[in-house]
Amino acid sequence: MASLNIEFLYYQIYRLLTGQIIDFSRIFEWLVGVSSAIAPFSAVISLLMLVGIVYCFRRLHEVEHEMMAHLHDVEARPVSDSPNKRWVRIINHLNSDNESDWRLAVLEADLILDEMLRSMGYHGDTIAEKLRGVERSDFNSIDKAWEAHKIRNQIAHEGGNFRLDNRGARQTVLLYEQVFKEFHFI
Repeated sequence: MASLNIEFLYYQIYRLLTGQIIDFSRIFEWLVGVSSAIAPFSAVISLLMLVGIVYCFRRLHEVEHEMMAHLHDVEARPVSDSPNKRWVRIINHLNSDNESDWRLAVLEADLILDEMLRSMGYHGDTIAEKLRGVERSDFNSIDKAWEAHKIRNQIAHEGGNFRLDNRGARQTVLLYEQVFKEFHFI
């Protein structure tokens, strides 16, 4: 097994830079030796990375499938079963083929968030101010609330320049739903 001789490599680089004649056959032999020395390790590492990539793709697919199944469960609930008709309206907006309805679903969910925070006693002129007043230990889904509210802000401030597809709207509404369910608000 060939050893990695860094000094030889640096010497050949020096010779190349100073214009001296380089023995390319020795460099080739050295590269072949180094590659044969690291080949077993690179094959194992490549195999491990391939397994990791396959695992990540399968897990992403499972998570997406679970999320879509959950959203379909929400959609399937009849209006009379829902304690909050506003939430049912939001789900109906998500089922539309119209992007403006999807935007409206996110905006209405944000209004419910504002109502929930106000009823919990958080003060502020904006939802962001109310969320800043939340103690993390009292609000497990605070990061989800922030993430959903940021999407709402993009919709409100960027208008038509902010592209929202149905999947993105559903993911955002799912974040709101997780926040509301933590506090049994819907």
